[in-house]
Amino acid sequence: MPEGVLVTRRAATTVRTVVARELRTHLRNGYFVVSTVLVLAVLVGYLLLHASVFTRLASTTVGLVGQATAIAEPLRQAADDTGEDLAVVPYHDAAQARADVVRGELDVLVSGSAANLRALSGSELDDSVRALLTGVAQDEVLDAKLVEAGLDPVDVHTDVAAARVTVQTAEPPAVARDERLGTALVVVLLLVLGIAGSSGVVARSLTEDGTRIPDASASECPRRIVLGKVVGVGLVGGVQVLVLGAATLAVTAATGALSTVAPATSALLWGLVWFVLGYALYWPVFVAAAATSGPVRSVVLPTTAVVVTGLGAVMLALPDPESTTALTVSFVPPLSPFVVPSHLTTGTAGAFEVVTALLLTVAATIVLTWLARAHVRTPAKA
Repeated sequence: MPEGVLVTRRAATTVRTVVARELRTHLRNGYFVVSTVLVLAVLVGYLLLHASVFTRLASTTVGLVGQATAIAEPLRQAADDTGEDLAVVPYHDAAQARADVVRGELDVLVSGSAANLRALSGSELDDSVRALLTGVAQDEVLDAKLVEAGLDPVDVHTDVAAARVTVQTAEPPAVARDERLGTALVVVLLLVLGIAGSSGVVARSLTEDGTRIPDASASECPRRIVLGKVVGVGLVGGVQVLVLGAATLAVTAATGALSTVAPATSALLWGLVWFVLGYALYWPVFVAAAATSGPVRSVVLPTTAVVVTGLGAVMLALPDPESTTALTVSFVPPLSPFVVPSHLTTGTAGAFEVVTALLLTVAATIVLTWLARAHVRTPAKA
């Protein structure tokens, strides 16, 4: 077998060995496990809280007393039709009902006739509940007038209900601006976490531990070991971003925070692309900073601040993503991995912006990687 082929195979084996070791090390313990479990716990906790406490708090209990008990069934039906979470409780004792309002056990007490309903509430009456009560009272009065006129209220209501407004939905469905902005912010936060965390891990591995690993001999080319470490840690970071992003997507979809999942899914996929570009851009910066400033811990905050600046740039650009300022910052390589995904999520990124920012980021990555080579420790000779 030609010597060149043997060298290539040996190099590929070394890289695969290092990548596998990094995956085993970081996926089982350390930063990946702690940060991922912590964020997932927060997300699951929010989901459970939303499903239990918040749902109960959103429910309104309406008590009916006297003649008002006649609207119990129409009120329940109206609440079901509008999606209002309303519990209707008839009372026989008006004094007991008022006492329940005072104690906070009853939100609203309704009394009086259908034509003249009176509501007693412990706090400001919710507009949706007020609208329901008003609508039911008007329907009751209308039914009485129809009977007086010799008309069948059921037939009249059937004819009224048959009236329709034809609505066409844009394809694809339009997503509210606030929803897009919220999704963009979540994607950028995940990128800040993933890029800063992964770059810090690989910097510590290359500058404190060196490039020596138990599976590689001292004669192995250090560049192969460096490549294996960088790729291995990057894969771990990508898995973390994907897991957290998918969990966030599942939580928001389950709680109804998203009107449609497709745009958020696209935003997550673009986020993964820009995670790769951002990690490739930032790991040489972290390595060089750690190698020239001593222990990695001494440069974590100032170096991470560079990444967090990307978050600040996004916050500055999000209110007006189509402005000249927003377009300009997307062409600054250290900020591009955060600004461009936010523009893609809000739907304001054009092909020129994406391609130009990508090329500038790749060019900056090549330069920074070349400069960082001198700061990577190589294995000691056996």
